[in-house]
Amino acid sequence: MRGKLVGAEYNNFEWDVVAAIMGETVRYKLPLIEDYAPLASVGVLLMAKLLNANLKLSASQYINYKNYESSGNLYKIRLNNFPVYIYDQSRRGEWKGFESMFELMSRLEPENKGRKIAILSELINLDDNKNAPIDLEKMRLKFEKAKVDILYTIHDFKEHSIIVSPNTKWSQHGKDIYEIEDSLISSIQPHDMIFVRGIESARLDILVNKLISLGDHIEKIY
Repeated sequence: MRGKLVGAEYNNFEWDVVAAIMGETVRYKLPLIEDYAPLASVGVLLMAKLLNANLKLSASQYINYKNYESSGNLYKIRLNNFPVYIYDQSRRGEWKGFESMFELMSRLEPENKGRKIAILSELINLDDNKNAPIDLEKMRLKFEKAKVDILYTIHDFKEHSIIVSPNTKWSQHGKDIYEIEDSLISSIQPHDMIFVRGIESARLDILVNKLISLGDHIEKIY
């Protein structure tokens, strides 16, 4: 009993996936953008096959996938008649989540001279994980590959500041979202892609909601 990811190609905010599930090949679209999504979907389909569900029908249902709030969301807003993208992972600040977002950023390139803007809290909840093993060198390499153009940080991010690439413009650090809000909003340009991730207590979700409210048209991609 096995499931195998045969191939995955990313295009226009979704994956075209080919998987082999217990000897049956299935092709389907997966409306997610994270690097881990294609492989994760194979496990779900393997379970469907073991439960004797129709595999092709099960795979076809991925096109209707809807994220829960804690899974993060991707928005496209129209700001001054130009598109701006907001990748919202403001409610999940675990270590692996930051790593995943940096991997994603390394693959995405904004259109028409747009920039990658990252808004980050500390990379792990330091109050709850005082003795957690943290590989800052590994995260530094991930961050460097992400090619962040502009960085805003809050809370205790400076505990992890060694990860910041010298090629990144670290625009501002604040104790909370309200100290960086005005600078961030005034800096947004057409076609920018804004990536937000932080521990829950940093309340970056409030800032995301403010950014979304600025748009005169809002499209939730997922």
